[in-house]
Amino acid sequence: MIHRTLLFKVLLISTLSLVFLGGCAHEDWTFRAVTGVNVSRPYEPGSQGPLVLVSTSEQAAPAAAEKVDPAKRIDALTPRQIAKFDRGMADLLARKDTAANALQKLLADGRTDSHPQVIKARLELAEAAKAVDNYADAFREKNRDSVTVVGGGEIAVPAEVHPLQTVLVASVRGDFGAYDRSLGRTAVLFIDGDPAPGEYWLNPDNSVLISFSAYTAPARTRVGLTGSVKILHVDGGKIVADVAIRETTEGDTTLYVDRPYDPINWQIPWVITGRRTFTITSQDDPLLRKAAVQWVHGDELKK
Repeated sequence: MIHRTLLFKVLLISTLSLVFLGGCAHEDWTFRAVTGVNVSRPYEPGSQGPLVLVSTSEQAAPAAAEKVDPAKRIDALTPRQIAKFDRGMADLLARKDTAANALQKLLADGRTDSHPQVIKARLELAEAAKAVDNYADAFREKNRDSVTVVGGGEIAVPAEVHPLQTVLVASVRGDFGAYDRSLGRTAVLFIDGDPAPGEYWLNPDNSVLISFSAYTAPARTRVGLTGSVKILHVDGGKIVADVAIRETTEGDTTLYVDRPYDPINWQIPWVITGRRTFTITSQDDPLLRKAAVQWVHGDELKK
């Protein structure tokens, strides 16, 4: 306990010294919302890089329907194809890919098949794979009669299969007087349906935390946030909400010792509180990319 207290004091004093030496700190906040989109996250596996969201809201016109049996088309869909327009499948595939990556890393580090960590990783991968298969079977059974085949043999899924969503993005970029002392945090919350008054709690399935600095490329986690967003009212292009969000990951003092030059290791857990106004915008808003949130349309994945 004494050791941790002394280390915290050293960290605090060092941080304050850097702030005073570097000049005044400043922050730029961004609060944006994108509404009326179907979103999948097939780029979710791993933790490095910006968050890439795949929008699948636009569908081909059913007027060009072909004489193809929709039931056969839906039965032929692979889990990856289903994930393009179903968030539940996208999340399950993300967990499966994460488990596969963890297993490969253990094997690459020299762990043998009999190692307890490898055995556990294989079990987690098997469970994730089974969950994907079960979900795919249930999806095909449920939606076999509710889809249509349109021009080019593509599947058109009705809105009730995957309701439109709202994506809230809260981000801050700041520095302690110079670019090499800059850092950023972004919180992303996915809400089913249009924005409406109510309280929305953050959990690993509907939120993402992204962190970055001048020295650290964007890294994301789905277990790094807790709290809620209470939407008070939606007025035209504005969403007014009371926000109480906190980063759950505690600062690792060993990282400060190893990388004292990186400002991302200086900050105590990030907190957003108070009444905030989210501006409703488009997927192409440059401020979203600045917040390490990028968009791509589903059609672009075929190119």
